[in-house]
Amino acid sequence: MPVEQSRDPERFTAFELSGWETNIGGYTSAFGAVARQTVGPMLNTAGVTRGMRVLDVCCGPGMLSAGALERGAEARASSTACREKSSPMVASRG
Repeated sequence: MPVEQSRDPERFTAFELSGWETNIGGYTSAFGAVARQTVGPMLNTAGVTRGMRVLDVCCGPGMLSAGALERGAEARASSTACREKSSPMVASRG
């Protein structure tokens, strides 16, 4: 059975992490500089401040999570691959 149809969470997590590791380098090199410029304005628009709880959905390399943590918010990444990769940007508090 293809992993896409599997109901085994460990198998899916391994599949997701593999995709993350294969593709994130290209995302960061192609879009990282532009994407980082949007972090502050996006967090400002969302009103993220110290003590807030933030869930970063589709976290990519975790830029928004990192920005929220820098502001003193509690940030969590929704993506298993993002959490498993444990990039310096996604060191969650909480």
